[in-house]
Amino acid sequence: MPLLFNWEIDIFGKLSDKVQSGRYDVKIAKEDVNINKLSLTSEVCAMYFNIILTAELIENEEEILENLEEVLKLKKQLYEGGIIKYDDLYITEYEKINTQNELNSLYKQRDILSHAFSFLRAAAPKENIHHKTMEETTLPFLPDAEINSDLVFNRPDVIQAEYAIKKAAFDVKVAKKMFLPSFNLNDMVGFESFRAGRLLNWDSIVYQIGAGMLLDLYSGGYKKHFLKYNKEVALEKLHKYDYTLLDAVREVEDCLSSYKTDYKAFVDFKAMMTNSQHYYDVAHTRYLSGIGNRIDELDSRRQYLINENAANKAKAASLIDTVSLYKALGSRIHE
Repeated sequence: MPLLFNWEIDIFGKLSDKVQSGRYDVKIAKEDVNINKLSLTSEVCAMYFNIILTAELIENEEEILENLEEVLKLKKQLYEGGIIKYDDLYITEYEKINTQNELNSLYKQRDILSHAFSFLRAAAPKENIHHKTMEETTLPFLPDAEINSDLVFNRPDVIQAEYAIKKAAFDVKVAKKMFLPSFNLNDMVGFESFRAGRLLNWDSIVYQIGAGMLLDLYSGGYKKHFLKYNKEVALEKLHKYDYTLLDAVREVEDCLSSYKTDYKAFVDFKAMMTNSQHYYDVAHTRYLSGIGNRIDELDSRRQYLINENAANKAKAASLIDTVSLYKALGSRIHE
């Protein structure tokens, strides 16, 4: 009734290298989780800003549609009175139809965004999502802000590529040490007796210990090619790390370029909104004073809403650019 034990004495560090390689496997798997978390968080944030934008656009488009309906009503009276041509009336009708179609598309987009936003948060879909207005949202930094380029090393894919290189180095060590012999320590303890009645007596206990050296025969070709394979894998991981790093820098540069462009567009449209507001105030004052007409006032208000939509789109694009930049820098932009 023997119990057999066998230990390999790690003289050359074979087992420790395998353990280190396995630990990097765990670290690489953890970075996969971090990559997915960062991607999911960024997608949720970007979708939230799109929801805010869609709500703002719907509100303005509804007012624009009401505006056009009133303008169309007034122009029909002018056309019937022979004051304006049919061309002017037709252009307004066409603009109203386009506005209605755009509003329907926004309604559809709002529902789709609501469903997708609920899905990403693992929650039940809601028709009305509590959110801030576009005016309440602020941009976290200016386009000329300084950003440390070393932050790209915080990206989980860059960290994962670095772990892959370190794991490949240990795999090469393991492949090299396969050419070395293994030293084993063997131990046996149990009961031994010629008679079954004395098998479990203390006098029948037997101990045995020994050591030996093991070396594989006829496997040199396999070991040689296995070492060559691991060296090629290590070289591949090194090139992949370079590619990942360059791609990270490219992504950051793209995000910064997009942010600068969208931010400039937002500033320009904000200035245009100021001019449009002044134009509307003048038209409104003229209408109340009796020297202007209602159609001109409605046209000026509609132009202001159109400029506000453009400004909101540019601001939402800038906010989404900041989310992309956070993702490109591994969510550590303020370090």
